[in-house]
Amino acid sequence: MAGTGDDGIRHATWLELFFDLVFVVAIAEVGTYLHHELTLIGILEFAGLFLMVWWVWLGYSYYADMFDTEDLFSRLLMVAAMFVVIFLSQTADDAMHGESFAFGLAILVLRAILILFYYRAEHIEGVEKRFVHLFTMSNVFTTAIIGLSLVVPEPGRFGLWAAAVVISLGGAAVIYTATDHVVVQSSHLPERLGLLTIIVLGETILAVSFGTSITDPGPATLAVGGLGFFIAVAAWWIYFQHFDEHLIDQILHPDPDDWLSARRRGLVYTFSHYFTHMGIVATGVGIIVLLEASLTNSPLEPGGVGVLCAGVALFLTGSILCHQALPEGIGRYVLNGRILVVLGLLLYPGLGIMLSPVVTLTLISVALFGLIALELWAPGEPTRRFNADVEN
Repeated sequence: MAGTGDDGIRHATWLELFFDLVFVVAIAEVGTYLHHELTLIGILEFAGLFLMVWWVWLGYSYYADMFDTEDLFSRLLMVAAMFVVIFLSQTADDAMHGESFAFGLAILVLRAILILFYYRAEHIEGVEKRFVHLFTMSNVFTTAIIGLSLVVPEPGRFGLWAAAVVISLGGAAVIYTATDHVVVQSSHLPERLGLLTIIVLGETILAVSFGTSITDPGPATLAVGGLGFFIAVAAWWIYFQHFDEHLIDQILHPDPDDWLSARRRGLVYTFSHYFTHMGIVATGVGIIVLLEASLTNSPLEPGGVGVLCAGVALFLTGSILCHQALPEGIGRYVLNGRILVVLGLLLYPGLGIMLSPVVTLTLISVALFGLIALELWAPGEPTRRFNADVEN
C-alpha cells in the first residue's frame, strides 16, 4: 500500500521509489547519446528518445497514482518492468544508429505490461469505469502502433513512435477533460514528478563530481565544477520554491464551475515536466562538455555551449509552464525575468564559443541566482491563474 504520513498525505511506496531509481539509468543512457551527438540533429534525436522514455515512466506513474495496488502479482509485474527498463537503457545509445529495433521492442514490452495493469483495473465499478475503459483502450491502440513500428524500417519507424506518443498524450488530455467522472484518488503524482526532478538533478551533480575528482584538476576545472554545482542548486531552488504536493488533489476536488479549467491546469502541470526533466539532463551534459574542454585546454565546441544553454532554457520553460499552472501562478516580475533569461540563453551560444567555460558558467549562474533574488525580493504581484476565465 502507498505510504500515508501523519498529516494524512499519501506518499510514494518503496517500490515506486525503486522503480524511479531503475528508470534513471535509461535517462542517463539517453544523456550519454546526447554527449556523443553535439549537433542540431543529435539534440533533436535526444529530445525524441527522452520523450519515449519519459512517456513510459509517466504512464506507470499515473497508473500508480490512480490505483493503490501492491499485491504479489502487481509487485512481480513491476519487477519485470524494471528488468525491461535495464534492457531499454542498454539499447538507447544505439537507437538512432541503425539499431532501433531493440529499443522499440523494450518500449513495446513495457507498454504491454502497463496494459496488463489497466486490464486488472477494469473490474472497477461505478461512474469512473468508463474513464478507466477509455484509458485502457487508448493504451492498447498506441501500444499497437509501437508494435507495428517494429516491422516498418527506419525512418518510418521513428514516425510511428512519434505518432504513438502524440496520440497517447493527446488522447489522455481529451479523455481527462471530456469525461465527467475520473478516478478520484489521494494523489501523490506531484511528489513523483518532484522526486524524478531530484534524481535527474543528480545527473548534474555527477557531472560536477567528474571534474572535481580528477587528480590535480587545476583552478579552471575546479571553478567549472563549482559553478556547475551552483547551477544545480539554483535549478533545485527555482523548481521547489513553488512545489505544491496538494495540486492534483485540489484539481480532483474543484469547485463545480471550475472543474474543466482545473483539469487543464493539471495536464499542463504534468506535461510541462517533460521540458523540465529533459532540460536538467541536457544541462548536465553541457557541464560535462565544458569540464572536458577545461581539462584539455581545448576550444569550446558550439554544440557543447548550445546544449548547455538549451538545457537551462528548457528547464526554465518547463518551470514557467509548471508554476503558471498552480492556482496562483507566479509573480509577474518573476515570469518576465524567466522569459528574458530564456531568450538570452537561446541567443548566447554564438557568443559563448568565444569565451572560456568559466565565463560561460559564471554568466549562467549569475542569471539563475538573479532570478532567485528577484523572486525573494520583487513585489508580490501574482499573474492571472493559468487558463482562468478562458471561457469568458
